[in-house]
Amino acid sequence: MATSCDAFAADVNMFSPGGAEEEAADRAAVVVLPPLVYLLSVLLGVAAKYVFGGEIGLGDDSWGDDIRLVSGWALIAAGFFIGSAFIRTFWKTGQDPDPRTPTPTLLVTGLYRFSRNPAYLGLTAIQLGLGLVLDNPWIILMLIPVVAVIYYGVILPEEAYLQRKFGNEFQDYKTRVRRWI
Repeated sequence: MATSCDAFAADVNMFSPGGAEEEAADRAAVVVLPPLVYLLSVLLGVAAKYVFGGEIGLGDDSWGDDIRLVSGWALIAAGFFIGSAFIRTFWKTGQDPDPRTPTPTLLVTGLYRFSRNPAYLGLTAIQLGLGLVLDNPWIILMLIPVVAVIYYGVILPEEAYLQRKFGNEFQDYKTRVRRWI
């Protein structure tokens, strides 16, 4: 017995070229946009420090602060380098980096030779670096739920989509390249 939702879906398919189901199948079913997850967690970390306080505290002398700042800025720089290389790879191939859009070809060049998720690796490095530079342990602690959300809400749906779309080619790629680093 057809439900009203089934009838609505059939009506939508009549008016969309290729059908809504086909279009939905040719993309990853991600639940969130990764940059927004990282941005929200940094903002929550800033708010938590304002409310609860806290410092990273690498020592009472200036050496601890110097190490924290140099490490933080190095991570931020590395994150932006990874991010720019990620974007360049997408531009070169004419693909959209938005995980909600179809993937016409499997990317295996550039940073994708070393990591299946360079964008999330770069965003994680930036957030970790910001936590260090701002002397804010909350920003760093927020990486725990962020990585869980990215893993379950973005990476796993992306990988399931790529496996359906590219089959053995993606399986071979997964055996050669790690998920993060």
